[in-house]
Amino acid sequence: MTTIVPDKFLDILCCLHCKKSDLSNNTDRLVCKNCGYEYPINNGIPDLAIGKPIRQPKIYNDADYQRLIDSYTEIQDFLYQKGRVVSYVQNAGHRIVEKLKKKKYRLTLDLGCGDGSHYPYLTAPDDCFGIDINQKSLEQSKAKFKEFFVIRAGAYDLPVQDASVDCITSIYNLEHLVYLDLALEEMYRILLPEGDIFISVPTEGSFFWSLGRKMSTSKKFTNSLLDWGRAIQIEHINCIWQIEKAIRRYFVIKKRICFPFCIPAFRCNLLITYHCGLRG
Repeated sequence: MTTIVPDKFLDILCCLHCKKSDLSNNTDRLVCKNCGYEYPINNGIPDLAIGKPIRQPKIYNDADYQRLIDSYTEIQDFLYQKGRVVSYVQNAGHRIVEKLKKKKYRLTLDLGCGDGSHYPYLTAPDDCFGIDINQKSLEQSKAKFKEFFVIRAGAYDLPVQDASVDCITSIYNLEHLVYLDLALEEMYRILLPEGDIFISVPTEGSFFWSLGRKMSTSKKFTNSLLDWGRAIQIEHINCIWQIEKAIRRYFVIKKRICFPFCIPAFRCNLLITYHCGLRG
């Protein structure tokens, strides 16, 4: 399949092999003109994840976690099914980020874009692109939003030039990253000095979130084959206290919004959304 990467995205991509910003379209692949390294395009999606993947903890081989991964599509359908309370909560982070963005940006990266759940909330979708490591999710995103340009790549090694995007969104992503600081370092590296970062995460580890899970997803998916509580302990490897502490190491928090209550306490809310900028 021949895919032409739009120039506005090609101009800010870089080769992870030689770290040079010299990629070009070449029929069914991207080619680095500097070192000659070729990146395949699979089902219309450029694959810029290269080399040996970073080592993951062996806990990810856990049987319950693997069953959760196998049920990912069913879980997403449940979380975003219209008319449900759980869907209203799930979409809250997307809505809040949409309202926080007070201006248009030249180029926005939707980091951890998954199956495109945040795409309808982007202010200028044609100036946005997505990155995720999961090929299946990216294919689902392309099936729903053909105009959404997405790339397969890892959050720990982004194929994006230094200081090249002025907006990054990360919705329900940081709680999953075992090497959280590596991802935040990459976000820091590619953001322009005057750029903005919008992050939304669940209050994992709080009483209110645990209660909400018990009444919704745990009730729905726990069965004789799947211990939902154990699987989520692995899937959401970072709790909200760890996430905010890590965010503050790299960024200035300009605004923090709690949902559903205005009480500035993790334990009393379900989601926390941050508007951040670079330190200094």
